[in-house]
Amino acid sequence: MFLLSGLVLGKGRAVPGRHWREIQAQTGKGNTTFRVLTDSGNLLRDPVSGRPVIVAESATLAPLLGLEPSVLAKLFREQSPDQALERLRQDCGMAFWLLPVRTVTQNGLMVVFRPEKLQVDGRVREDYLLGITDGKIDVGGDCCGLMGV
Repeated sequence: MFLLSGLVLGKGRAVPGRHWREIQAQTGKGNTTFRVLTDSGNLLRDPVSGRPVIVAESATLAPLLGLEPSVLAKLFREQSPDQALERLRQDCGMAFWLLPVRTVTQNGLMVVFRPEKLQVDGRVREDYLLGITDGKIDVGGDCCGLMGV
């Protein structure tokens, strides 16, 4: 399993300092719009570039990669991290890499990539990467991702 959905411990309870953001992302394969919860506990960053990572469910990011959600989910379930990474590179023609992830309870690997264009609440942002989780992010509402503040 690439990433355990234990990233979220609050399960959507009201917590001071948390806010919703709208994300719009685009690649040469497609685009998607989704909502994320900003969470001061999400400190995930790429260790090489230092860029923060917005984590989103595979079903949410599949259209951005030109894939059906079921195909992307199956890829994560049935392939090793290295095999899935190579398959994504071939199918999408983009750069993907694995990011080590540590949660309170477990360690794992997350596939990350940089979209061609990304907006947060309508403002272009070039400093974020997107991370694909194979689990459900349960924070309530129609949110399907997390980002640090």
